[in-house]
Amino acid sequence: DLEVTEIFVRGDVVYYKVANRGGVESKGGTSKLYVGNMEKSTDYLEPVPAGQELTGGFFKYSFEAMGDVLEVGLHRTQVKVCVDVEDATKESNEFNNCLTAWVGATYEFDFVKYAHVATWRSGAGVLKWPMVGGDSKGAAFLSKYVLEDGRTYSNTLAMYPQRVAFGSIQGTFGAPYTKQWGLEGGTKEVELPPDCRFSAKVGFKEGATKTDGVTVSFGIVDPSGSIVVLKSMKVGYDGMVDVVEADLGALAGQKVFFVLRAEAGPNWEDDYLIWVDPRVYQE
Repeated sequence: DLEVTEIFVRGDVVYYKVANRGGVESKGGTSKLYVGNMEKSTDYLEPVPAGQELTGGFFKYSFEAMGDVLEVGLHRTQVKVCVDVEDATKESNEFNNCLTAWVGATYEFDFVKYAHVATWRSGAGVLKWPMVGGDSKGAAFLSKYVLEDGRTYSNTLAMYPQRVAFGSIQGTFGAPYTKQWGLEGGTKEVELPPDCRFSAKVGFKEGATKTDGVTVSFGIVDPSGSIVVLKSMKVGYDGMVDVVEADLGALAGQKVFFVLRAEAGPNWEDDYLIWVDPRVYQE
């Protein structure tokens, strides 16, 4: 009896291990690789001696090509490997001739990394990257400020709302893509893989004591074009950084843009809001 025991990826090759649980040597036969229920590649597996294990590989299929946007990261992908598909070896149990597994790097979207290609807007209109913190229209920029808890954080994104009562700033993020000849083409929707979450810390620049708090939000632009807020909370200057998290598991398979927003209260002074390591990641 042949059993597929493991599937793993090295470089652009999908490997699989097959154990012979029977008492006689198997015959050589054809193995097939399926991705999304579609046949993608075949392999010939040599005879497996009784009680031993062999490793096969699908060398004719480039696993790297499975990523929708390689700049952002490969989607974790479900694949299936079936052996002895032509029934060359007669077995008492053929239910373990196939194995389904998740392979590939886990997905991650780093908002700091792609802030420069996001679409930025405040109540004053569209904002162009790069921006400076002193702009009364609002500003987003990469920062290395000491925060209200006295610590300096890496991978941070400053978002200062427009300097009016209840002013705001909003960034819409997508997967970057390039046109022909390497020319930057902007962003497009992200297709969310399963089991994704959003996580970030938020706080104020040290010394921003005049702020009356900022409401921060994370959400998506859904396929209909509507903004869906998944997490919103008001943060104040209290000497601590806060954690913002949201579960995106129910959105698996949808194509979306991500949204980060910061909204001032009645007083706009010192609304120096900083996101720390904002990212969507796959658990």
